[in-house]
Amino acid sequence: HNSLPLFHLVSLYEDLGAPQKALNLLEEMLKRDASLMQDRIYFSLGRIYADLGEKEKSHESFQYVIDHFPSSPFLSYAKAFLLNE
Repeated sequence: HNSLPLFHLVSLYEDLGAPQKALNLLEEMLKRDASLMQDRIYFSLGRIYADLGEKEKSHESFQYVIDHFPSSPFLSYAKAFLLNE
């Protein structure tokens, strides 16, 4: 099962100005296969929540990446987002 096409759909929703659809898809991806690409999913959730001004949800998502995925390629980006809040 490859999640990459779903991430492209998330980006498309964002580009079309439909962040709620992007969030819904990310949440569905977490439910469907919790082990696959979780770091990227939580990072994406944090980024979209930040764009929507939902600081608490954004912070929680980025902190989840930091706490649970110390070797993630998204770790430094999550830390940078939290520093710039």
